[in-house]
Amino acid sequence: MKRKRHRRPGNVFGRFPELSSLIRSLFSGLTPPGCTEEQKSMIEGSEAWNHVIFSVFSFVISFLLVHVVINLFQVFYMHASGINFNSSFIHIHFLSGDQSIWDDSLILMVFGLPYLISLTTGVLLLGWLANGKKFGWHLRLFLIWVAVNAIMKFVGGLVYAVFFYDGLGFAFHWMFSALPVRIGIMLLSVTVLISTSGRWTRQFFKASPMRLFFQDIILRYRLIWFSVLIPWAAGSVIIMFTFYPPLRRDVLVTLSSYMLAFVPMLKSLPLIEPARLIKSEKKVFPSRFAWIFLIVLLFFLRFAMRVEL
Repeated sequence: MKRKRHRRPGNVFGRFPELSSLIRSLFSGLTPPGCTEEQKSMIEGSEAWNHVIFSVFSFVISFLLVHVVINLFQVFYMHASGINFNSSFIHIHFLSGDQSIWDDSLILMVFGLPYLISLTTGVLLLGWLANGKKFGWHLRLFLIWVAVNAIMKFVGGLVYAVFFYDGLGFAFHWMFSALPVRIGIMLLSVTVLISTSGRWTRQFFKASPMRLFFQDIILRYRLIWFSVLIPWAAGSVIIMFTFYPPLRRDVLVTLSSYMLAFVPMLKSLPLIEPARLIKSEKKVFPSRFAWIFLIVLLFFLRFAMRVEL
């Protein structure tokens, strides 16, 4: 009699045991042996959630900061050039009757130069942080998000500008009228972004609250979830809510383009070498209710950003 072959239970991912172990560890709350209570809390307890909340706050505030600075630059230059418009900290509404004022230099200064300044500032700030500048992990994490958002403001704006005659697209379409040329420049920029995003990974790890996250690949993935992926996903919802109404498609495209950098970051995790970290407080927030203050602040910004200038 022929014996029936039974499938072995266990790993549902079959040929991908590392992926199976990774997914289980991200949600099961397993911690390495020998962890102290403080370390355990930072990995899977209340401090882990506080870490996520702080990174969400850093991402949202730095994104709005970059957007507001670019907006204010445009407002200042258009006001000096005699352009009629209404504006708030996050919106600019152009009024009719100024078509004759817009020349080539004005288009480049208003819709091109601010994005180039944003890109340059982000690259310089990231390089400054990489050159061994010593900060506590809170400030370092916030500054990294400022640099990332400044760079992605240009990259996301470029992706949007390829197809839409709006924002950076005004200058981009004026300089390169042929769609294939715009697509080629965008693809070149994305290629550079993907090839350099591994440096971002190391900077986020240097903003780790403790060296234990360097210990193995599972904890490295967990740090990226806490510091980057969850804050980006949750922060994007908050940012879209801040800008709504209307539904800003340029902001949506820019936020979506972050995945162009975040996916390659995951591939570089096994290559990250341990770094020296500045000793910091054992808790993410000095006060138990500090995260409530941050949430209230975000709701306040929702309305303050719409005040007309």
